[in-house]
Amino acid sequence: MKTYRLLLVLLLFSIEGLAQEKALYEMGSTFEDKLLQIELAMLTSKQEAAQAKVNLETSSLRLKSNLGLNESAEITLLSPQEYPVFPVDVDKAISLAFENRAEALGFERRKLEADAQVAEAKGERMQMNLAASYGLNNAALTWADIYRNPDNQALVNLALSVPVLDWGRNKARMSLAQANKKLVEYEVAQEVINFEQEIFTKVKNFEMLEERLSVSKLSSEVAQKRYDLAVKRYQTGNVSLTDLNIVQQEKDSSKRLYVGSLRDYWLAYFELRQLTLYDFESGQLLYIPEVEDTKP
Repeated sequence: MKTYRLLLVLLLFSIEGLAQEKALYEMGSTFEDKLLQIELAMLTSKQEAAQAKVNLETSSLRLKSNLGLNESAEITLLSPQEYPVFPVDVDKAISLAFENRAEALGFERRKLEADAQVAEAKGERMQMNLAASYGLNNAALTWADIYRNPDNQALVNLALSVPVLDWGRNKARMSLAQANKKLVEYEVAQEVINFEQEIFTKVKNFEMLEERLSVSKLSSEVAQKRYDLAVKRYQTGNVSLTDLNIVQQEKDSSKRLYVGSLRDYWLAYFELRQLTLYDFESGQLLYIPEVEDTKP
């Protein structure tokens, strides 16, 4: 919104400057190429102002849609003047990430599952099956006595089966489980390295963005002061419209760099919170830890 307003101000300056330059040209005090240069600057300002207005309306509608607001709602965006500055210890960030993120718990779970598969394969190297059965049957000397006065006959069956030869199947199953365990250990070790590097990179990137934000903010303030002075000198006739246009472009460029640095800084700030589930600014966890019930 500020950019759009500044472009409108520059457009007014361009129109005013063009009128002055035409008057000077008619009096023979300036050249035609300078007049055309100012006219071209005015047309460029019109195009930029029209495009900035379209971008402003499009962004406003998208923001209202995301916030669930009515299209007629008025939104005024103000860039924050202050931002949090705090140190982040890399080792502490990595430790918190291992403690609080589900991915870190998955590393241990996968290694335990691989160990369980090896233990299961070891237990199946010598399979022995023991079966037992017990039953009662009616017995008699004639068919009729079976249903009239039978004698109970108990039957007990006990069977034991031991494999004599498995053609190397148990050995192959054991080798496969051990090879899978080594593969899981290698994959987990590599993922742990990538996990730590991700946290390390995010912390260092956050520190770098903090420094860049400080420099870009100072540059934007200096460029704004220079532009304000140039406007006053232009109004008194000590600065040409061309020079004012250059100063204004430098000021807008510095402002865009500052806003971009501010956006990157806040994104890095919340990415760091997401990766560690910890707020380094306040020194608090972003979740409520579960409390074990000690009652009998």
